[in-house]
Amino acid sequence: MTVYSDKLREMISDAPDQSDNLANSISQVTDIKDDVQDQIDAITNGLCTPAETQARSIIDGTILTDKGGDYISYGGTFGTIDYSTGNITDWEVIKIIPPVPPDITPTLSPIYSYTPGDYTDLDQLVDDYDFGNDYLTRPLTSGATYGLIPYKTNLDSAISILTNNKSKIDASESYFEEYAT
Repeated sequence: MTVYSDKLREMISDAPDQSDNLANSISQVTDIKDDVQDQIDAITNGLCTPAETQARSIIDGTILTDKGGDYISYGGTFGTIDYSTGNITDWEVIKIIPPVPPDITPTLSPIYSYTPGDYTDLDQLVDDYDFGNDYLTRPLTSGATYGLIPYKTNLDSAISILTNNKSKIDASESYFEEYAT
C-alpha cells in the first residue's frame, strides 16, 4: 500500500501546478476564441450582410422592373449563413396571371430566377457572399480548416474539457489526502 500512497502524495503535490497550467490554457484558448468571434462578426457584418442588402436592392429594383414581375419570392435559404444552404440566389420574380372567371384565384407564375451572367453587379455580390459564407461555415472535416464557426465550436469544446479537467484536479487533493498516508 505504501507505493500507492506515495503516488497519491505525489499527485497531491503536483495538483496546484497542474491546476495553474490548466487555468493558463483556459485563458489562452478563451483569448483565441474571442478573436475568432471578432473575425466571424467582421465577415458576417462587414461582407455577407452588406452583400445581401445590396443584392436585395438590385433584385427588388432593377431586376423586378426589367422582368416586369409583380413581386419577388425569396426562398427560405436566401442569405442564410450555412455551409449547406447559404446563398443569395434562392429567389424568383413572380407574375400574377389573372383568372378568366371572377371566382377563380389568380395563378402565380415564376418568370425568372437567378442565372449567372445576366446581371454582373449581382454576380459579384453573389460571389462575395458565397466567399464569406464558405469562410465562416466550411466544416473542419472538409479538407480545409478555415471554417471559423466550426473552429469556434471546437474551441468551446476545448475550454469545456480543460475546465472539467481543472475542476477534477482541484478536487483531487481533498479526496486523495486521506489515502495518501
